[in-house]
Amino acid sequence: MAVRKRIYETKRKREVIWGYQFQRDQRTYLESGFTSYKEAAAAEEAKKRELTFDERHVVEVHQATLQEFFPLYIQHRRATRAAGTVNHEERFGRQLVKVLGKRLMSDITTADIHRYVAQRKTEDGLANTSVNRELNVLRTLFRFALDCGYVKDNPVTRVKALREIRTDHWIPTPEELKCFADEAGKTYSGKVLAVWIWFMAFTGTRPSEALFVEWIDIDFDRGQITIRPKNGNLLKSGKVRHIELHGELKVILLAWREEWKRVFAERAERYPNEPTPPHDWIFYNPRRQLARADSFQTCFRAVRKRTKLPNITPYTLRHFFISYCVMNGIDFLTISRWVGHSSTQMIERVYGHLTPKYRAEQMNKFTITPGPATKNIPVV
Repeated sequence: MAVRKRIYETKRKREVIWGYQFQRDQRTYLESGFTSYKEAAAAEEAKKRELTFDERHVVEVHQATLQEFFPLYIQHRRATRAAGTVNHEERFGRQLVKVLGKRLMSDITTADIHRYVAQRKTEDGLANTSVNRELNVLRTLFRFALDCGYVKDNPVTRVKALREIRTDHWIPTPEELKCFADEAGKTYSGKVLAVWIWFMAFTGTRPSEALFVEWIDIDFDRGQITIRPKNGNLLKSGKVRHIELHGELKVILLAWREEWKRVFAERAERYPNEPTPPHDWIFYNPRRQLARADSFQTCFRAVRKRTKLPNITPYTLRHFFISYCVMNGIDFLTISRWVGHSSTQMIERVYGHLTPKYRAEQMNKFTITPGPATKNIPVV
């Protein structure tokens, strides 16, 4: 970076102005008048990217409509991101293709995107959160197009995200969770489903991550669970992580392992030509025991109705784990490592829900010692 700061002092104020200056091909490029280092650095990077683009594209620039380029983008994302992430991006991108698909990538402007946002808000009645997700897909798509030489600029960088109103995500009490798990044990998938619910509640894993866990990933001696990328589930971060095995979950898993062995020992007697055991998945499909469980949606809906807990979802169990970690005073860095976040920001912004009971207990700890300003106030 060649960002520089100059300070101008007058009789009335001290003024700071930022600028950049660098050389390329025996030419000097400079600009000033920026109010912060970040603004000057961004302008310098944009100028360098523009010069690099011009150097690379002395020949004709690639041309493609958004509709033609979108499949290339999705193909790239499938090679570099988790399947669930790409599926969401593909879903959010469909409306983008529907509205802007016939336009050349290089012809789409910031004004076009502002009009698109206005249409989605006013005509389609889309919530701000959903509009922002579509903008995120478009922003990443243009970044990839910029790297591939299909555009010279990313117009989405000049479009601000819409303000989102966030409310606390509902989480069950421990008593409600136990009631839900007990009722889940009475369904057709009960034996597998109940253990999966407790696994999620004691680890905070994403639903897809939990379904891919194998016995080899559980180290009972060291008390550790390993979440690793696998075919079909590359993980959102793509990185291996470790979660300490909670004592109560250890008891549940050890008991489930014995039941798991019994189930497949009986199957080996019925099908002597099959390998024994046929797989190492902890959570198998109760109807097709040779397959890994891929969801428990039908049973989940039934249990929600029976327990009258309509708001609980598989992802609620992840919120439950993180929220109770926070309320038990576990530091955010440790929690973020357990649940696979690269920083603590998501916990602070999205997952750090506090129950009404906990907030009331915290308020009861708050006291005001009478001082000069309060001693004469009459007690009502």
